[in-house]
Amino acid sequence: MLRRAAALTALLTIGASGASLAREPPYIGNWARGDGKTRIHVAHCGHEVCARNTWVRHGVSGEKVGDRLVLNVKPAGEGEWSGRAFDPQRDRTYTIAVRATPKHMTTRGCMMGGIMCQSMNWSR
Repeated sequence: MLRRAAALTALLTIGASGASLAREPPYIGNWARGDGKTRIHVAHCGHEVCARNTWVRHGVSGEKVGDRLVLNVKPAGEGEWSGRAFDPQRDRTYTIAVRATPKHMTTRGCMMGGIMCQSMNWSR
């Protein structure tokens, strides 16, 4: 569950404030998780950002194509966003931090007040 949050969290909703900009934030688009187990597509969904699984390696448990993470993040520095991510499949909310450049992204999702956290690396 944290893996999913960290991974998609990336992705995902990175803020309504970014949605109004003419230039898309670098986290928008297609990403492959560093461990090769999933691929996601991050895009605007209403006033938020959604990260949706587009491919899951056979045999990976707890993940399936179509699963999504809905993010509500705001800029937190140059190339960084932070906020909350909601996982509707598990009905859980996580805190999330995203760092993104045009070719690389790192997401960190936490729950239980930051006691349990997991980071994921992504590439285009």
